[in-house]
Amino acid sequence: MRTPRAITMALLAASSAPVLAQDMPCEQSFSINRFIEGMNAVDQAVAAFELGQVSIILNELRKDLVCTNDRIHVNHLTRFGRQMALAGFFDQDDLAISYWKGLAEGDLPWPEDMNEEHPLRMSLSNQERGVVVDWEDRGLVPPKNTVLIFDGAFASRPIAHVEEAHFLQVLDRSGEVVRSMWQDGAIFDEGLLSDEPLPVEVPKWYSEPPTDLDPHVMVEIDNSLLEARRNQAAARAAQDQEKEEKRRMAMETEKLRAEKRSAKAEKRAVQLEKRAEVANAGLRPEDVLAAAEAAPDAWLGFDFADEATALAALDTVELAGSEDTACTNLIGLETRAITGNLETAHVDCLERRLRHEDRQTTKNKISRLLMADAWSKKEVLRWEATVKRHLEEIDRSDPDLCYMFARHQAKYGAERIDSTMRWANAALANSLNWEGATRVDRVLALHRINALAAEDKWYSAEDAFQRSHSSETMLGAEFWRNQAKSYAREWLEFADRSGRDTEIPYRLCLSAAGAHEYCLLSPLASTEN
Repeated sequence: MRTPRAITMALLAASSAPVLAQDMPCEQSFSINRFIEGMNAVDQAVAAFELGQVSIILNELRKDLVCTNDRIHVNHLTRFGRQMALAGFFDQDDLAISYWKGLAEGDLPWPEDMNEEHPLRMSLSNQERGVVVDWEDRGLVPPKNTVLIFDGAFASRPIAHVEEAHFLQVLDRSGEVVRSMWQDGAIFDEGLLSDEPLPVEVPKWYSEPPTDLDPHVMVEIDNSLLEARRNQAAARAAQDQEKEEKRRMAMETEKLRAEKRSAKAEKRAVQLEKRAEVANAGLRPEDVLAAAEAAPDAWLGFDFADEATALAALDTVELAGSEDTACTNLIGLETRAITGNLETAHVDCLERRLRHEDRQTTKNKISRLLMADAWSKKEVLRWEATVKRHLEEIDRSDPDLCYMFARHQAKYGAERIDSTMRWANAALANSLNWEGATRVDRVLALHRINALAAEDKWYSAEDAFQRSHSSETMLGAEFWRNQAKSYAREWLEFADRSGRDTEIPYRLCLSAAGAHEYCLLSPLASTEN
């Protein structure tokens, strides 16, 4: 088991997963029956093969579920997790399948048409679950007369899998839901954690729901309970109005500070440039070939369609005039590479051709064939070497590949922290190539990688300063504190602009900056002290 301080870098691995909203503003309550109706609609869309509609419905359900006043049974979560994993399967997104694996593999019986040989179930079985993290020096502290329900079951300890989606609810003794939220990986809400690592005892008034609940059947809700909820909604509306007034006042304060922030923008740009130089320095060769067990969670496909005609003509000419035809036909080798069926002769031939090839576009295609083959064969060391070579010698403008490699490096924690930040910054430099929700999720994940990595570097530098108290270590500690502050601020700003949860980046920003004003962006920040 590892403490939160020791797992800081381990949590970086969760950063490319879809970041789920927590405690988003709710205009109205979202009932369990609307949730069931939505999942039924997803089943109908799947049956009609309307895959675009599947993703739209699921994303809306995921967003609205935090607004529910009903307890969500573990069987409902299992059904939803399977639908999310199925959507990832349709998109050929191994990362999404892995992210929803924990919820999808509940005890709920699978439908008859989804036996063990169903492609989704086979894909789920091929995915490894994220590392289990136990915050062994912390405990849970639900609000008074409430219990914490984690993934549908009573929670006594802050234990969770990284790189997976979790759903939390706070229930009072009457069974009413006080709060619902999604949790990304093993990062628990600080307000639910205590410094006492003792398990929470099950209250006498608490009882587990029946295990055989059918998540396809509508739920009957008592009328008196509905009336109580309406009254609570009216009270919340009044509270929201008060919060909105505080927000308006905070925005007025922000406007007065706009000039001051603008004057600092140029200075900050220079700092960012220096930071990028530091993040690109000091890459160790052993980082690339270090022993590794975990393979990347998803492969980035490559497409010859843009040059198919030219390459086909080129293949014809080279096949006619070459004695070594093991790797001349690149288009013909594409399927073999993707499925991990390149023979040793193919790999050796491609490596020789790559060394002697002058055309950059052809070098790019050859390199991608070698990367795809290594990944499909789960040869992690060879995959890391081919990706590093591709990014450093052939093309580092591919944000998808930089994003994947940064996330992969982050799994190794502190030993590859410089490499992690290097490729995270490279991905950010070309992030405008992404669009929509994909861009928001990935840019947010990259900011998170940088902020947590800089925080770890800051802690290490502070430890070094405490040991020696030299001017060199003092400057190093101050430098990385500023980096952590800047990276956290970037993460906070992007999360705020994109409407995502700002609590964690705000706390990190405040920790590094030590100044409330530096991190003040929203009502959340304006009320934190």
